[in-house]
Amino acid sequence: MNKWKFLIVLIANIALISCGNKKVQKELAMHASAKECINYVIAMDDSLGTIRNYACEDQSLSETIDDYVHSLDNLSFSNCPPAFTAAFEEHKEAWVNTKEITDKYPELRGEMHDLFAIIESGPDSTAFNNLVAEIWSTWEQVEFVMNIE
Repeated sequence: MNKWKFLIVLIANIALISCGNKKVQKELAMHASAKECINYVIAMDDSLGTIRNYACEDQSLSETIDDYVHSLDNLSFSNCPPAFTAAFEEHKEAWVNTKEITDKYPELRGEMHDLFAIIESGPDSTAFNNLVAEIWSTWEQVEFVMNIE
């Protein structure tokens, strides 16, 4: 598939997820094997992560995190192994937990990693660095489970 067709399919899938069309998502995942389910979730997370990284140029970090997690909540994990689903749930929760700090910075705008760097060097650095470390720790668990399935 050429890159433009792939991009169109990817955007269509993201639009379906963003709109919460669970019926279509379930149909897409219904016949998928566990590995295909994992690959689907990881591919969608990659795309949603790219959107997340730039969405906070126009809205707060907390709103961006809410949108990202909501989009992840709309993914179908029905054929994914329970260990993968559990690891991914912990990863989503780690993202939600960062709002404890990001809620304090509703005015910050820019690319997500740049905004994280600002917070990581500010007065909330210790707490925020611990929360970000938890995002990475839970992602490592997702990757671990993904690679053993």
